[in-house]
Amino acid sequence: MTKQLTTNRLHATMESHQLLAVIWEKSKLNLKSEAAINYLSYCWWVIEPVIHMLCYYLVFELLLNRGGPDFVFFLLTGLVPWLWFAKVVNQGSMSLVGGQHLMGQLFIPKLFFPLVFVTQCSVKQLMVFSILLVFLLLSGFSASAHWLASVLVMLVQLLFMIPLVCLLAVLVAFIRDLNFVIPTLLQFTFFCSGIFFSIETISPQYQDLFFLNPMVGLIHQYRETLLHNHWPDWLYLGKILLGSALLWLLTLSLYRRHEYTIARLVQE
Repeated sequence: MTKQLTTNRLHATMESHQLLAVIWEKSKLNLKSEAAINYLSYCWWVIEPVIHMLCYYLVFELLLNRGGPDFVFFLLTGLVPWLWFAKVVNQGSMSLVGGQHLMGQLFIPKLFFPLVFVTQCSVKQLMVFSILLVFLLLSGFSASAHWLASVLVMLVQLLFMIPLVCLLAVLVAFIRDLNFVIPTLLQFTFFCSGIFFSIETISPQYQDLFFLNPMVGLIHQYRETLLHNHWPDWLYLGKILLGSALLWLLTLSLYRRHEYTIARLVQE
């Protein structure tokens, strides 16, 4: 009995490693394909977020005259992680429905589809985040050991997004109407994540409610490490990781229970 359990675990580990390898290869192929159809190729990975940031800067800094001399840095350190989050959620939530043709041709673990989109967007994010760091350095900010902690904040954000996107993807497979609800919720969350304003401007009686949105705390931690050379709130990051782990357990149970149901649903 013990030998059989050990053998099953070894097979499961091998399958997990194979799945991760396939996810990585598929992500690379998608990124190359995406770059190949554009004249500027990989440059769009940088140009697109820069255009987003420039638009918001022009509106809030120049037209509305909001913020102060350092507002552009405050804005960018909020927008960069948010754009990563928004892209992963938008694309990943529709990944199972979008993978219906492949599901009809062969059996593949359904987690493969949302994880590919998470990987694609995260590879792009590494480049965008590197450009943000270079911009801060050229603008007079001094790199410190605290900047290394921002990488850990990125990792926490990634570990938070993985179960969230996988859960949304399976929910959309069951309830297609969520495809219309998710962009609206993202838009609402966008304005409630402290991208354009500091959390200190929120009334103390509402701050606990405000921090129920994990992106609020994560964006605040990015600013603490990059702009103020402070260490992040390790306890807060630990809470995010704990919540992400519980969400991952819930998501895994749904995928295991409906592994074969999902393929039928997305093809109806």
